[in-house]
Amino acid sequence: MGEERYGRVKFATIQATKNELRQAIQSEGTERIQALWDRLEQWLDSPPMQAQSTPPISPEEAQFNAIRHHERFGPLDEKGNPVDPRRRG
Repeated sequence: MGEERYGRVKFATIQATKNELRQAIQSEGTERIQALWDRLEQWLDSPPMQAQSTPPISPEEAQFNAIRHHERFGPLDEKGNPVDPRRRG
């Protein structure tokens, strides 16, 4: 399994950027900026902001989701891309 991500961004990149921002605030920020950062930082390290794995789903639920997707958005090609109904072949 690869590295944990938030969308396309690796959590390691987010963490490194956060650490860089913390250092800049501590060395260059005003007292008010530092106080606000200290207040915000408590939530940045809380579980909702950390990488979390997606729980597995049953094969039945996966099939149901695929059928619902097809009903709502139409068929997909072999690569999972939507099929344009105007194009045949």
